[in-house]
This record gives sequence, C-alpha cells and structure tokens, in this order.
Amino acid sequence: MLEIKDVNINLKDTIILEDRVINIFQKDNNLYVKSSIEDNLENVVRKYFDLDRNYNDFVKNIDLDDNIREIYNFCDGFKIINQSAFECIISYIISANNGVPQIRNAVNNIAEKYGKKVSFEDKDYFLFPSYKDLKNVSKEEYRSLKVGFRDKYIYEFVQKINNEEFSINDINNIVKIIVPTFLYFSIVLNSKFFS
Repeated sequence: MLEIKDVNINLKDTIILEDRVINIFQKDNNLYVKSSIEDNLENVVRKYFDLDRNYNDFVKNIDLDDNIREIYNFCDGFKIINQSAFECIISYIISANNGVPQIRNAVNNIAEKYGKKVSFEDKDYFLFPSYKDLKNVSKEEYRSLKVGFRDKYIYEFVQKINNEEFSINDINNIVKIIVPTFLYFSIVLNSKFFS
C-alpha cells in the first residue's frame, strides 16, 4: 500500500483512473492508496489529484471577500482532478440537460460495453474506453447506452478525433492553460457576485 504524507483531500473511495482502479483513503495527514497496478502509482495519484499544486499560494494572491474566503476554507482539501481529456469531454457532452445519476449511468454504460474489465479486490470494474475503442460505435449504439439526444454529438466528436480532424493532445494543451485561468477568474468573479 502506498502512503503519501502531508496530503489533505478528504476522500475515501474506489476510483477508476485511465489505466487502473485505486482504493484511496486519508488518515490524519496521510493518504493511503491500493491499486490494481502498482507501477508508477505515486506519480499517477499525484498527477490525478493535482497534489503538487499549492492551492494556498494560488489563492493568497487573490483579494477574496469574506464570503468567498468562507467557501474556500470550507472546501479545504478539495482538488482539481486531472481526468483524461477524452473522458472529461464525453462526460461533459452527456451532462447537457442531464442529472448526475443519469450522467454517471451513461458513462458507466459506455465503460461497461466498450472499456477494459479490471478485477480489483474481488470486484469487477471497467476502464473508460479510448477514442480508438469507440471508433466503430454507431449513434444507435450510443443511444442504447442511455445517452439520449447526445448520441450524435458523442459520435461526431469520436469520429473527428479518429479522423484526425483535431488531436486530443491539442485539447490537453488547452486545458493546461484554461484550468488555472478559469480557477482564478471563477474565484474573483464569484467574490464580486457574493459581495
């Protein structure tokens, strides 16, 4: 079991990452992780949970009003996850006019139908498939997985990536720029709305 010291993410859960399943929990200021794949585990966990970013340094340079500071303090331990861009975009497409249980079910349906099965601690999990795994999936097949009217958007997105009309790496590069900027402006704008 991996132990990462001096970490605060307030989490106890089993999580499916790109290439593995992890069981993670925190005790005191230490994070404990078991995984279906132990290779490079600490780096994978640090990257996924953004553990090397100092959020306190980030926020201390922003003028927060009392309401936003209270929200920030309440959320101590929350991190931005670095989910794969592909899975994130598919989840976002599914989220259009949808509730959390429906989003979760649709994402799980896609993973169960087209993802790789991983057995971990006597239970089966399914990794989210890659865009290559979804290359030949039809709109009708997506719809049968309970994605609703979003079937055509998922289909078109997957086809454009597979046809190299754009690259998932381009999306990853944009995300590296947008997320910190979005965080900054979200905090600043929210502080203006709450005051």
